[in-house]
Amino acid sequence: LNDAELRDEVKTFIVAGHETTSTWCYWCTFALCKHPDVQQKVYDDIMKHAPIPVQSEESTSHENDATIPLEALEKMQYLDAFMKEVLRLYPPAGLVIRNTTRDETFGNTLIPANTRIIIPILILHQDPRYW
Repeated sequence: LNDAELRDEVKTFIVAGHETTSTWCYWCTFALCKHPDVQQKVYDDIMKHAPIPVQSEESTSHENDATIPLEALEKMQYLDAFMKEVLRLYPPAGLVIRNTTRDETFGNTLIPANTRIIIPILILHQDPRYW
């Protein structure tokens, strides 16, 4: 890659990574608001593994800022399942498009080279035959 191509690729990675993450955060917030029972379970799971320290009157809010350690985060099974379910129900990329580079056989069907393949992730993830 020349410098301009490399710059363009880096810009794509930054924008695509930011957009998909922000979209995921949006849908997590939406799902928590729509399902207060799930919101409570997520909250309970977080509090079980990373409770908020008690704030004393002398301390400022800045002094009590706490980072949740990775070990505690790894124990939050309900939070993990919730976030994965949000990705299943509301994938940041609703479909993936690929082009075949050579002839392929899928079952008894020949797919010629240079065929555009569309994988509808959103539809597959909501199909009752699989979920």
